Amino acid sequence: MVSFWSGGAPQQSLEVEHAEILPLLRKAASGEDLTPHLSTLVNTRGLVLPGANPTEKGKGLDGVLIRNGLHHFHVGAEGPGGAVGRTDKLVFAHVLKDEFRVIAISDHTAFAFGTAEHERFFAICQTYISKDLQSGQGFMMNPVMSSGHDMYFTLFGRQCEELIASIDPMLDDPATIDRLYAAVPSVPRPKKTSLAWYFEDLKFGLLEKKTRVFFCFYPLFDR
Repeated sequence: MVSFWSGGAPQQSLEVEHAEILPLLRKAASGEDLTPHLSTLVNTRGLVLPGANPTEKGKGLDGVLIRNGLHHFHVGAEGPGGAVGRTDKLVFAHVLKDEFRVIAISDHTAFAFGTAEHERFFAICQTYISKDLQSGQGFMMNPVMSSGHDMYFTLFGRQCEELIASIDPMLDDPATIDRLYAAVPSVPRPKKTSLAWYFEDLKFGLLEKKTRVFFCFYPLFDR
């Protein structure tokens, strides 16, 4: 489902930007892969913190994603191989399990400290984060760990690590495999299994590699 937060994406702005952002919104509504619309930096670093090696400059994810939880999507024309052109127009959205919530429409000056657009966009982010709080109640943006990553995802990663440590030693025991398949009676248990720890989107669990059956242990959005 695609929705629009009126505090940052009011109806009048959507009408102006409608034609340019419509292809992206259609993809989001139909559940298509939006990876071509993302910055390629999502596959590299977390947030490059002050004091980091100068060679790391410019290699970090944008702070809006790390601190505010908002992805930014490019809306250029789709080219060969599905790649999307990097136009200046950006759609900032909160991507939930069943909802693509547009928070603001801006451009790359939203990342440039001191610009009028950065000030406008920063105010939108602050208002969005605090929208469910009572007036005067304090809040904090997502803490950033020393690795440069969001604390929430860092803790999720540690939980996954602890799960592996506790369950992996038991996977050679047929009784453990029997219990695994007993939880999903609709899935037949193969005589010989080939299991691997696996992320399916933001769900973590075990994948049976031959049959491609996925056993979810940690669904991120349910935790």
